[in-house]
Amino acid sequence: MYLLCVLLIIISGLFSMCKYDIALADTGKPKVAIVPFDLLNKDSNSTAGKQAAEVLTTELVALNRFAVIERVQLERILEEQKISLSGILEDKNPYQIGQIMHVNYLIIGSIIKEQGTFLINSRLVDINGGYIISVQSAKASKLSSAIKILAEKIIDDFPLEGNIVKIKDDDIVINLGKNQGLSPKTELTIFSPEGDGKIFGKARVKEIGDDVSRGVITMHYIPEPIKQGFKIHTLKYQEQIDDKSQMNWDMFLRDRFHSGFVPVNMELPFSVKWRKNLGRTSALVCRNNAVYLASGIQVSAISTENGSVIWEKELPDILSSSPALYKNMLYIGSSDYNLYALSMQDGEIKWKFKTNSYVNSSPVVYDEKVFFASFDGYIYVVDSVSGELVWKLKIEGWSVSGETLPSPTVTEENVYLGTYNGHLYAVDMKYGFLKWEHFFGAKINLPVCFIDGVVYAAVEDGEVYALDGLTGKVIWKSTCHYKNIASLATDGNYLIINDFIGNICKLNGSNGSKIWEIKSIDQMPKSSVVVANNLIIISTKTGLIALNKITGENLWSYQQPNSEDIGPPIIYKDLVLVNFSPYLYAFSSSRK
Repeated sequence: MYLLCVLLIIISGLFSMCKYDIALADTGKPKVAIVPFDLLNKDSNSTAGKQAAEVLTTELVALNRFAVIERVQLERILEEQKISLSGILEDKNPYQIGQIMHVNYLIIGSIIKEQGTFLINSRLVDINGGYIISVQSAKASKLSSAIKILAEKIIDDFPLEGNIVKIKDDDIVINLGKNQGLSPKTELTIFSPEGDGKIFGKARVKEIGDDVSRGVITMHYIPEPIKQGFKIHTLKYQEQIDDKSQMNWDMFLRDRFHSGFVPVNMELPFSVKWRKNLGRTSALVCRNNAVYLASGIQVSAISTENGSVIWEKELPDILSSSPALYKNMLYIGSSDYNLYALSMQDGEIKWKFKTNSYVNSSPVVYDEKVFFASFDGYIYVVDSVSGELVWKLKIEGWSVSGETLPSPTVTEENVYLGTYNGHLYAVDMKYGFLKWEHFFGAKINLPVCFIDGVVYAAVEDGEVYALDGLTGKVIWKSTCHYKNIASLATDGNYLIINDFIGNICKLNGSNGSKIWEIKSIDQMPKSSVVVANNLIIISTKTGLIALNKITGENLWSYQQPNSEDIGPPIIYKDLVLVNFSPYLYAFSSSRK
């Protein structure tokens, strides 16, 4: 009889454990229970704590990193075990709850509501270890907006870890997939297998499988080869990269892909660090604690520390393009039909290349080559060291008098040219032959963006296109109803689009769907939007604005109403630099 009773107890316990496991199947992802948040403003009628837990559950499930137990199931288990919600926070109960529900982590938190704003604090607690993994907070005017921000921060603080199981050239296979919560286009850091923290490079996920995925190495930090067995982590952008060059803003819209994106978190509020009277200037580029720009016939290098002049160099005619930086050289186009190469150290002219018209297309430099366009109708490629011609290609009817030609976008295989005659051209990067073209029927006056094999083009008639970079086939088309699109920027997952009269929207990069939109913020100049990890920064007719990237909420602004001309902003380390003519401003931030 005694043995029968013991057996029944064991069976009952096993049944009880299985019952709870059914609600949270073994997906391979870390299992999390979210406790209703504490409302610190004492209001017995408020349900904000339960609402916060419910919304956070939805957001974390959508982000695909955790398996989250349903709130109703959590409450039922607690009731059956005679544990109150407040009792979860007692010393012994987190471990007990973890054993009962087979969860790995608890998320607990609090809400403070004051003056129409929600401040949410959270802690991610390791059940078995009994220690706090992540402490995060978020603030917004809406509870749901604050929770969305909080979910992104929790995910960012909880890296996935795996290994490279196969490698060929720069193509890798890793032992992480959907079941572990990996998402497409996730950035990866490649570490030494010895566990010494040595960073070998950076990679990006290309194809997701259930437990195995494919990726490509996008950057090598050291000359030693990356091999099978190396560790990979998904981490915060600024933790992924131990390379100062990643903070540089080398070309128009930052890089050869024209993303307008820097992978850093910027902390508000910004404050003016310095300003300098330089007159009307070109778009800015920045490297090695110096910002480079052109004003009239003069190229200048300015210290980012205090705004002092490092060097100045006068050229024969008006400088028509923005500069581009590569290694120790600066490249810039002129109205005297030349592309100039100058030393970044002192401005000395190293060489010049003559075309048959103005060179006002901002150059792009990659693989020891400079890519640029001239009003003579040619796209030129010259050697970055010698200035010798590599190849050129005539594009009929693409130049328009009085307008700046879009800068080319350069990848490992192709050069993409959006033109005023409504065509997008894909040209072989090495040999200069035309691979394909797509006719939109409306002018393209912005550089196209390229991310993970997809070309994004904003067309003057208000439509944004995503095209396959290899074939030119349209993947999706999104109508923004912005007849004059002023900016196109992307962080690789989302597109930020705005027009000249101050409308701005965020699009899903996968399908073009609109996530949020804000109407009539302020008049915005061309290419006035840049993107950080957490912020969208915009230069406007009257100043500078910072929006929350997730929600679009206006978080900060600076008024500069008497500016003669406004340039596009750039982000460099902990600075935002922008030209409010005649002054160049440096705004300081404490970067996270």
